Amino acid sequence: MRKLSTLCVLCLSSVAAHAADNGFYVGAGVGATDITSDETGDDFGYFKGSYKLIAGFRLLDSLAFEASYLDFGTVDLAYDSDCSGSPSCAVYTVPVAAKAFSGYAVGFLSFPLLDAFAKLGVATVEGKTSPAYAGSFGTEKKTDVAWGAGVQVHFGSFAVRGEFEQFKLRSSSDLKLLSISVLYTFL
Repeated sequence: MRKLSTLCVLCLSSVAAHAADNGFYVGAGVGATDITSDETGDDFGYFKGSYKLIAGFRLLDSLAFEASYLDFGTVDLAYDSDCSGSPSCAVYTVPVAAKAFSGYAVGFLSFPLLDAFAKLGVATVEGKTSPAYAGSFGTEKKTDVAWGAGVQVHFGSFAVRGEFEQFKLRSSSDLKLLSISVLYTFL
């Protein structure tokens, strides 16, 4: 009898947790952002202070629409001045800050208490050097395809999400964000 009642409680709790997923949700997260060059394959380093705000609507168990604001923080990019054969070459560092607004369609594969997901959408990324140095891009906006994937564990209306996302900063540079977020679904 004890085994049967334990089984019933587990079944009911998984149904309750599963039903809490659909609806409007909000969240916030922190992460680490890496910037790389598509042309050279160079890894320029990690931005400091990446965070994001998330709002979405899970229409079905397998489909949601989501928007997010991302502040990637800042990174100091190093570049050489025109060396023209000089044995001593000056190296400059340029502080770069980046932000993005993104919108996604999110597909879920649901299990009790766990969701695996992939998302595809569009993001407008703005990168700024401060101040604009000669040879740097000053302020530049790029709208391009963005994508991501991850998993989330949910406990009723709350969820903890770990994910990877990729964005374009320039036609030759990718931003890769690895983040952890907390979400709340309004029932």
